[in-house]
Amino acid sequence: MFGNPDSRDLDPAGFAFFREVIAHLADPALFTEDALREVFRISGGMVRDMIGHAGDACKYADHDNPRGKVELRHVQRVLDDRKAFFRRLLAHADYEILKKVSAHPSLLGNEGLGSLLHLKAVIYYPNGEGWYGLHPAVAAILEAAKR
Repeated sequence: MFGNPDSRDLDPAGFAFFREVIAHLADPALFTEDALREVFRISGGMVRDMIGHAGDACKYADHDNPRGKVELRHVQRVLDDRKAFFRRLLAHADYEILKKVSAHPSLLGNEGLGSLLHLKAVIYYPNGEGWYGLHPAVAAILEAAKR
């Protein structure tokens, strides 16, 4: 994930980098391993989002138990916040474009992608020839809509 459009596994090098960034800001031991991995996953590989999501998860954990660790449920609340953000801003026509991006990450042309890239609903990854991916919160919205 993030290193290859066909992979659903977390990129080990990317996760190691994320862990190093977090270590400069907070002790990674404040997070359960699952929570740390999930913060990385829901960031879509964007460093600014990783830091923000980690901070938000810490706030939720501190509210629940000031002496406890950041757990997966705290990160899930952050993901729920991001899904709500996208639901408020995305129009019906946007979902058709998002479905195309999901099905064809190496989409040619970018009609309709400009505003979605600006919102970070779609993320451009310059790996190799470059490809597009959905923000994990947007992917979760689309997946839930299938059910």
